[in-house]
Amino acid sequence: MNLRITIALLFCAWTGAVSVWAQQDLQSSTYAFSPLAFNPAYAGSRGTLNVHAVNRAQWLGFEGAPRTQILSVNAPLLRRNLGVGLSMASDRSGARSQSTGLLHVAYHLPLNETLRLSMGLAGGTVSNGYDFSDLRAEDPGDAVYADQYRDRALNFGAGAYVWSEAWYVGLSMPHLVRQPLAFEDPTSPVLQRHLYLSGGYAVEKGPVISYRFTGLFKMTSSAPATMDWTATAWALDLVGVGAMYRMNESIGFHAAYQLAPEVQVIYAVDLPFNRMRTGTFGSHEVALLFDLSKRRLAFESPRYF
Repeated sequence: MNLRITIALLFCAWTGAVSVWAQQDLQSSTYAFSPLAFNPAYAGSRGTLNVHAVNRAQWLGFEGAPRTQILSVNAPLLRRNLGVGLSMASDRSGARSQSTGLLHVAYHLPLNETLRLSMGLAGGTVSNGYDFSDLRAEDPGDAVYADQYRDRALNFGAGAYVWSEAWYVGLSMPHLVRQPLAFEDPTSPVLQRHLYLSGGYAVEKGPVISYRFTGLFKMTSSAPATMDWTATAWALDLVGVGAMYRMNESIGFHAAYQLAPEVQVIYAVDLPFNRMRTGTFGSHEVALLFDLSKRRLAFESPRYF
């Protein structure tokens, strides 16, 4: 069996199951806490050296279900209206694996005393691979099952982000280049562009309680558009609990705790209500968020986001 044909068939099955997979890019339920991996314009906007680490186990109970890790670092640059960042991500499901590494740069333009427009670019690499050696094969003597395949290509992204103390709106395309899965083979299935529209709004109810609402709209040509909504209640900006709804797929719950002024831990669980609801214990995500400088390095960050 030809290796390229095998990869093409597997990829078509993966992208064809749109009601289950929804999209080819990474999935995260804690995107609102640090969205650099989805929008390069976010780099440096918090005004601190910010580190965000995520580990996601999707559809527990299914062998070969997706496992995702994301690490992002960003900071303002030299007390100017610039931000820089680095994001790395790894996503594995079954025999398929994908990894990305991107450098981000953003310019933060003051529109008035409370409003800023951030514009960002990202560049790096995306790598796709398959390892068939662990698959249970009907014909284990077929040489394809002993093969490993990996290919790498350049990737570019762009985004914009308007924000104030209590709200934000962002538009981004972190995967600008529409390119074949097997980058050297133009006839193979392609990785699609993805468009993200995000927004958030915070409401303060006295000195103790605040509410934060976020949304993330995701669209690609290979799947139906979808949307995530979250609502979180915070007490003293110390403890937060909330709920999430992912359109036509799942509901979820999350909790966040400020361990120290510089450290926040977040846990999220998604419970599918579509045909994935049987045989799985949901998807679980743990994130750590570090603001490594109490002193603002460039300017005051958004208060809530």
